[in-house]
Amino acid sequence: MEQLTRMALETLPPNAIVLCSGDLQFNPGLYMTRCEGVRPDVAFISLQLMSYRWYGLNGTIKWPGVVFPGRSHWPDEHGYSLQKFFEANLPARPIHVYGGNRPAETLERLLEDASLSEEQFYHWPWGLTDRMVSRFETPRVPLHEFARDHAKAWAPMEEWERAGHLPDFFKNGEDTWEDQIVREFYIGYHRLGHHAMEFYQTLPGEDCGGNCPEGCDCEYTMGKTMELARHAYSKLADAHLNYTSHGLEVPFNWDGAVHQALGTIDEYEGNAVGMLWNWWRFLDAKKDSDIMSTVMRR
Repeated sequence: MEQLTRMALETLPPNAIVLCSGDLQFNPGLYMTRCEGVRPDVAFISLQLMSYRWYGLNGTIKWPGVVFPGRSHWPDEHGYSLQKFFEANLPARPIHVYGGNRPAETLERLLEDASLSEEQFYHWPWGLTDRMVSRFETPRVPLHEFARDHAKAWAPMEEWERAGHLPDFFKNGEDTWEDQIVREFYIGYHRLGHHAMEFYQTLPGEDCGGNCPEGCDCEYTMGKTMELARHAYSKLADAHLNYTSHGLEVPFNWDGAVHQALGTIDEYEGNAVGMLWNWWRFLDAKKDSDIMSTVMRR
C-alpha cells in the first residue's frame, strides 16, 4: 500500500491539486502527505468531504491558492460542480483525480446548469491518477507529451511488478487490500488502453479530414496511439489468462475489457467493432511497407 501511494504522489507534477476518492487512495495518501511530509506542495483533497461546508472553509487555510467556488460540492443553489472547480483552478495549477470522481453530470442536472458538461474536460491517464485537461485550452490532447508523462509516472509500478513485488494472487483472496492493489495496477492499463483508443477514433483529425497538410504527423500519431493501446490491452489480457489458467476467478471486470478490446464483435455498436475498424485504418496507412502488417493482419 505504501508503494502504491508513493507512486501516485511522487510522480505528480509540481503544485498539483489531487481530488481523491476511496479508502485505499485517500487514507494512506492523507497520512503520507500530512504525517510524513511526502510532497508538501500537493493539495491532497477529499472529494467526499468537499460535500461539507466546513471542508471548504478550512480548505482556504490548509491549501492557500485553491479556490472553492461555492459553499460545498453539493446540488443546491450554494453548491458548485466539479466543472466549476476545474474552471476556477486549472489556469493556475494542474488538477489530478485519484480513485475516480463523483458523477458530475447528476450534480449538473440538479443544478440545472446546461453550460456544464463532462465533455468539456479530458481525463488522461497519468500513472495511477487522471490529469484533467480543458478542451477549450487544449482542443487536441498533445498525445506524445502526455504518453511520455504517463510512461514516466507509471515506470516505478512496472519496475515493482518486474521485481516480483506485486501482491501474490495465490495468497490473497478476493476483496482483500492486496487484491485491491493488484486491481489498481491493472486498471491503470485498462484506463490507458481505453483512452488511447477513444483518442485514436479522432485521428487523423477533424481539421484535415485525412488530407494532411505538409508537416502533419498523423501517421506517426496513429501508429504510436495504437502501440499504446496494444501494450495496455496485452498486459491486461496476460493477467486475465494468468488468473483463469490457474482456475482463479478474475476479481474485476477484465472479461469485458479484454473481449471488447480484443475481438468480440457480436454487437455492432460494441467497442470491439471500433477497435477492428481502427486496426484496419492503421494497416491501410502503413500499406505493405511495414513487415509487421503481415503479422497484424493474421
